[in-house]
Amino acid sequence: MLNNVLKEIEKEFSSKVKFHKIKVTDNPEIASKFGVMSLPALLFFKDGDMKHSSFGLVGVDKIRTQISDLL
Repeated sequence: MLNNVLKEIEKEFSSKVKFHKIKVTDNPEIASKFGVMSLPALLFFKDGDMKHSSFGLVGVDKIRTQISDLL
C-alpha cells in the first residue's frame, strides 16, 4: 500500500530527492543502525544525516511535508 504512495511522491520530487528502498530482512545492520523496529519505515536524510523518520503507514500529505521541510 505504501508503495503506491511512494510512487506518487517520487514522481513529484524526482528532480530534487533520491529515493532508495531497502529490504531490512536482507540488510539487518542498516535497520539496527537507524533503530527500525517496525515496518514500513521511512527515513529522511539530508547531507548524510537522518532528519526525520516515520513508522507505519503514513499519508501522502505527511510525506510531502517531511520532504518539503528538508528542501
